[in-house]
Amino acid sequence: MKIFIPALKDANSFFDEISIHSKHTFIYGNYTEYNETYKIVLLQWPEQLFAWKEPTSLELINFEKSIKNWKNNSKIIHIAHNLERHFGMTPKFEKIYRIVQENCDVMVHFGDFSFNLFSEKYPDKLHKIINHPLYEKTFKVYDKKYAREKLNIKQDSVVIIAPGSIRNIEERQMILKSFKNIPTKNKVLIVPRMFWLNFQYEFKGRTLLKKVFDIKKVYETYINEKKYKKPQYILGYKFLKNKELSLLMSAVDIVLIPRINILNSGNLFLGLTFKKIIIGPKVGNIEEVLDTFDFPKFNPKNPKSISDALIKGIDLLKTENKIYKNVSLSKYKPKAIAEKWDHLCCNIIK
Repeated sequence: MKIFIPALKDANSFFDEISIHSKHTFIYGNYTEYNETYKIVLLQWPEQLFAWKEPTSLELINFEKSIKNWKNNSKIIHIAHNLERHFGMTPKFEKIYRIVQENCDVMVHFGDFSFNLFSEKYPDKLHKIINHPLYEKTFKVYDKKYAREKLNIKQDSVVIIAPGSIRNIEERQMILKSFKNIPTKNKVLIVPRMFWLNFQYEFKGRTLLKKVFDIKKVYETYINEKKYKKPQYILGYKFLKNKELSLLMSAVDIVLIPRINILNSGNLFLGLTFKKIIIGPKVGNIEEVLDTFDFPKFNPKNPKSISDALIKGIDLLKTENKIYKNVSLSKYKPKAIAEKWDHLCCNIIK
């Protein structure tokens, strides 16, 4: 069966992990490229439909006409990744979310939290829980000792990583403050895509002065890079290739998910892929997965709660092998999840 995903393939390889095991064919393209041979249309992030840019009023009108037309020949599945756009909702982004949610036939969820939330909001739709997969194909797991040797990290260090893009100053402060408050002396913090802190100070004559000395650039370099030096801090500000991130993930002990208000996090399953201790917020579907493994959770609005959770995570390092022996990862295996997707797709067509 041909399944149409009306978007360009995203950098997040989450669905690639599923599709390689599926018996169906997934076709990516602009939403205007839909045709009646597609039995199913799969919508993920609503803003992805317009290449992550804010749609115009005319584009919204045309898309709403299109999705209503699709319903005549196809079933529409929407994966509930988010409650809203991460980087600020506008009336137009709110409308594209509403169009997708109101017109889909099926909503797929990663946990009970969003299942219950949207089942109450849209009781006329079919709601299914299918787990987020591990990143088995995307990343390679290296031996921890080897990874630390390659990265010049001491073997006896407690190493914490906050993977993913750090989106705002609140998440940045959460990471740095909670790490600083950990009493462990021999510790290392890795943040591959840290939020760049801008220096907003302006003064008369700055334009003329910066020809010889740009105080803004000097100060930003200090607060973002020079203030947090190796070997204790390994901070980056760019997107990493999979091999680079694989090496970093293999070297660490603890994965910190520094989110404040979020429904799901792929970084949670990145941590499970590498069988790491994971520390995350008590929000959305994230809390359920953390509870499955009895990982420490924190209140994202309480700085002390975050530090306390990290300290508990360090204590868990003594028994980290036992955690993954006691709880199976089988339900997160991409092949098992692909079978559930195939079953769902065949059933809704019937």
